[in-house]
Amino acid sequence: MKNSLKYFFITFLFLANSCSKDDNNENLSGNNSTVKTTIIGRVFDESGSGLSGADVYIGNKTASTNLWGIYVIEDATVVKSRSIITVKKAGYWDQVGTFKPKSGGTSSSNLCLYTSTNTHSVNALLGGTINTIDGASIQFPIDAFERMDGTSYTGTVALTVHHLPRSADLFSLKAPGTDFKGKSLSNTIENLVSFGMIGATLKDGSGNELKLKTGKKAIISLPVHAAQLAIAPPSIPLWHFNDVTAIWEEEGTALFNGNMYTGEVSHFSWWNCDQPGGVDVGGLVINCNNNPLADAEIYADGMWGSWSDLNGEWYGVLAPNMNTDLHAEYYDWNGNFYTTSIYTMLAQPNSSTFIVPDFVFPNANCYTLTGNVNKCDGQPSAATVLVILNNNLLAYQFTPTGAFDINVGNIGNVPIQIIAYKGIYTKALTTNYGTGTTLNIGTITLCDTTNLNNNVIMNFVSPVVGNIPISLEVSSCIVNFISGKYEIVMAYTDSAVEIPPPLLSVHQCMLMELIIGIQQTRV
Repeated sequence: MKNSLKYFFITFLFLANSCSKDDNNENLSGNNSTVKTTIIGRVFDESGSGLSGADVYIGNKTASTNLWGIYVIEDATVVKSRSIITVKKAGYWDQVGTFKPKSGGTSSSNLCLYTSTNTHSVNALLGGTINTIDGASIQFPIDAFERMDGTSYTGTVALTVHHLPRSADLFSLKAPGTDFKGKSLSNTIENLVSFGMIGATLKDGSGNELKLKTGKKAIISLPVHAAQLAIAPPSIPLWHFNDVTAIWEEEGTALFNGNMYTGEVSHFSWWNCDQPGGVDVGGLVINCNNNPLADAEIYADGMWGSWSDLNGEWYGVLAPNMNTDLHAEYYDWNGNFYTTSIYTMLAQPNSSTFIVPDFVFPNANCYTLTGNVNKCDGQPSAATVLVILNNNLLAYQFTPTGAFDINVGNIGNVPIQIIAYKGIYTKALTTNYGTGTTLNIGTITLCDTTNLNNNVIMNFVSPVVGNIPISLEVSSCIVNFISGKYEIVMAYTDSAVEIPPPLLSVHQCMLMELIIGIQQTRV
């Protein structure tokens, strides 16, 4: 059976929704000089699994994550010293992080998203206390809630609450801002040492936002990890997160009692118990081939400290005026565990900077895949290259020149898949690794248009703007048959598209609605 179209009529309706802020970069020094860089990284869920279909906004460009949570944005214009990355996905809280761009090179940034599923509820009139499974709590007073228009709310309050203790895995990827910078009451920028944080959203039964009434305050209580009890001050500043600047802002104080910090807050976003004056630390992780090792975990006194990016670099903030034991851990694709020896960083003064000697894994990722990526015309092509085994991502790399050199663990003589892609152009090949330590897979030519995001790709010529082919990647598509016509409503995204002002600002969304009148004949 076939369907043939006798005629069709297409009209376009572009709806620009202001989904976030116009500017997603802020240089802490006030110098707004910019650079161009390519950024590649991964977006994870709370468990550490790659999250597909998340929209990533960096500088003047945006992209969506693929099946493994990977995004790539080429030639983004970003603030030179501190750039901001924003990630959005339906069903999750927006996440805002930061990264240090490499001018003319490849930058890297990974983040985790929290689900927006309701976790608790409270009666608006009676108030009450909600408790998280890991010991944090929020206490609400009686009759404390109102709608965003200021009218009183008396029904059930649906809450989504996430407590991020200092001991949590992926702590630095889950923490908003990711670089722990704060603005004090005196307007100074501080390095912050976190003792834990909590975030909450308040909504009515229809999903509309609620807020605390003027003059009403909730009490948050956060447990302090055992490793931090000895350095916990009797009182500590409270900081809330500003998702425009990606900076924590000081507001209020929490008191230490037993093993808990407790303080009052008058509104909700993320709240953090932070001691200012931390030491800015960083370093490099390398493998047995003296190449950068990504995805190594850095621990400080047994707690998660940081995560190495695709350049092998890591950053964090540690407590001043005390010795700190640091080491790195790494798991390869099949669960083999590697660890480095402990490096003791001697006590450093407040607000200083310290570079830790390289963490070296002499036995990790000693096998190498090499090759080249070309365009259809035979010229070298920048591309992202993935190494896949049994549908699991082993390693990935962005190559600006087309030549790639990827280090992996001992795969063995088993079939592996190598995928290269740039935008909608994709090529995959399967080969056995063999028995040597190096495998050159030759040249991969990008001519196919397979879509790694599992999105819909539509190609058509618009009678409205002339004979101009338009190619769209559509992240969702709903088809309705109304009054003899098919209505197709699509959420539109594209791989690393530049958003031209003034049509759209950096975090605005675009929806496209196509009304197609179809007269069908069936054969």
